[in-house]
Amino acid sequence: MGTFRLTALNAAQRRAVLAHPAGWIATGFGIGFSPLAPGTVGSLAALLPWFMLRELPRPAYFIVIAAVFALGVWAARVVGARTGVHDPGAVVIDEFVGQWLALAFAPPGYS
Repeated sequence: MGTFRLTALNAAQRRAVLAHPAGWIATGFGIGFSPLAPGTVGSLAALLPWFMLRELPRPAYFIVIAAVFALGVWAARVVGARTGVHDPGAVVIDEFVGQWLALAFAPPGYS
């Protein structure tokens, strides 16, 4: 069984990522550069916009999730191409989408 390793981006790669709007989207506006547990930090950060999203009608909520998913796929591909790293740990937009999807089924009034 292999060892799981998170690929940290060096300073030049981080600059390349943030030089493009896709980098800001993919990293959750820089949250993915957290030195400890960027995915966990991304999941926690996803709660902030969720407090607004949960007020949307259910169809609009799922449209937002689908749009952010599509935007995230594009942004992650751009980041991968700019860094030369397949699935860099700094890409946390998927944490946002996953958190929002899971919370879509939270009971009414859950917060």
